Amino acid sequence: SIRQLVLDAESICARTTDDKVRCTSSNSGAMITVQGLPSAGLVRLVGSSTHRCVLDDAGGLWCWGENRDGQLGNGTTTDQTTAVPVHAPPVP
Repeated sequence: SIRQLVLDAESICARTTDDKVRCTSSNSGAMITVQGLPSAGLVRLVGSSTHRCVLDDAGGLWCWGENRDGQLGNGTTTDQTTAVPVHAPPVP
């Protein structure tokens, strides 16, 4: 069952009750399961037309998609097809 949907002009992503995230492929329109996410505890799905992120119940943030400006927060500018953990700076 679907717990949450995120829509934009080009794609749809769904967070399901079995803690999976499935998104439409921009090439085929088929729903694919996002790889690289924790196996449980997904809390919130957010995103834009170019990238998506998921917050887990431990406070971790996982993102994938376009990254040319470093918007995924993993210290690179490489686009990601699988979810990568966001590296947040320590809080002083």
